[in-house]
Amino acid sequence: MSKFSFKNMAGRLDNAGFQKIRGIVSGALARKGDKAKFRRYLDFLRKSQWRPAEWHREYQKSQLRSLIDYSAEVVPYYRRLFKTVGVDPASVVEPEDLRAVPILSRSDLERNILEIIPESIGDESERAGSAIKGSFPISNTAMIMEEAFFIRHLENTGYKPGSPCIFLLNDFPGTGEDTYRYDRSRNRHYYSIASLNQKNLEAFFKKMKSSGAVYIYGYPSALEILADHTLTWEIDLKFQAVVTSGEILTNAVRGKIEQAFETKIYDLYNLSFPVIGMGQCHYCDGYHLFSEYGILELIDFDGNPVGVNDRVGRIVGTNFTNRAMPLIRYDTGDLGIYGNETCDCGRGLPRLIKKLPGRKDNLLISQDGRYIPPGFFQTLFSETGVPSAMYQLIQRSRENFKLRMVRGPEYDENIVAALKIRLLEHIGEKSLIDVEWVEKIESTDGKARSVIRTFEPDKLRGANRGERVAV
Repeated sequence: MSKFSFKNMAGRLDNAGFQKIRGIVSGALARKGDKAKFRRYLDFLRKSQWRPAEWHREYQKSQLRSLIDYSAEVVPYYRRLFKTVGVDPASVVEPEDLRAVPILSRSDLERNILEIIPESIGDESERAGSAIKGSFPISNTAMIMEEAFFIRHLENTGYKPGSPCIFLLNDFPGTGEDTYRYDRSRNRHYYSIASLNQKNLEAFFKKMKSSGAVYIYGYPSALEILADHTLTWEIDLKFQAVVTSGEILTNAVRGKIEQAFETKIYDLYNLSFPVIGMGQCHYCDGYHLFSEYGILELIDFDGNPVGVNDRVGRIVGTNFTNRAMPLIRYDTGDLGIYGNETCDCGRGLPRLIKKLPGRKDNLLISQDGRYIPPGFFQTLFSETGVPSAMYQLIQRSRENFKLRMVRGPEYDENIVAALKIRLLEHIGEKSLIDVEWVEKIESTDGKARSVIRTFEPDKLRGANRGERVAV
């Protein structure tokens, strides 16, 4: 096995925007043999999803054993961690045994990233992507697997390989154009999210209609912009299905997009680097965990497992696919609620998640200590006629809020006054809401965050202990 050097990869690791599907669609199957490897793995995934739950349980156990042995052998961070906390790698056999391993937080990853990269990973280090802070490696094999999981999810919506599709991407390298790119080999039309403005939209709509695309993929916030203009301009733009990813999809945004494009949304949950994956089922609307991808846990803020009684838990993931940077019990910062473990669609994939309320730092806290998911506020603003792209609500302390609003003909002081009254009814009448008028709501990595909490309370209450919250 050849020696892996993080320093030798530094130049490639600094290429921003090479993230997951966005990197994959730009050519992750370029090496000799990659296409054959992709076809074999996609065929495996097509079959494995129909295998019984017992098969998935045994598959996860075998992958977990391989991952733990690998991490203990060649990953300095885990070798040291197992020794420090007294975990014998051989004792981690069942997914439940992972509870003996400490959770890996975002700050832990940032602080120890050089030690989490294996000492040797062979030639799988050919591909890399940008991460939380700085960069991290994604193996070529993991990138191929990402594409296979994505295609399987698309196929479960009725997609047939080669069908014309539209992708709304944050960026795409390797082209002189900064707004549009066409991949003839896959019949995919790529549009830059940064170019979704009044100047380009009319031309984009014409190009989208003439493309004959039957599927469209993108962030919910980007698709909401298209949906708003489609409804306002009464544009006839229909698709067989919409696939969303990268942001929490609220009921209000879902309804608007489905109305505009006269179809159904099939949400795909994943992160910008391999941790955990799940896809919304066409039959039950719940999220099937991709058990071939990794192990998902829902835990409360005390670290205890969350049951199935409509309680909100933090999504913690252990990934099987990316040996270039193994992640064991990584805290994604996202929240989920368990659903039933079986689904009438017939797939053996666990139907584990019935709802994704948002991120931990997107749960705002009322004066009486209740946690309020972002979807509640997004519905409130939507009912007032304000789309998510036009505002951002930030909680800076228990009583202090900032409301950023884009000034326009429809959004003035009267709208804000009405919104403040409704907001105070839910966050507490003594709260202070400062209003800031801005030209636009800034995004992070192309993602819009309409609700943000920037402080951590001294005493966690409500959703942090697995209690019910309104969702």
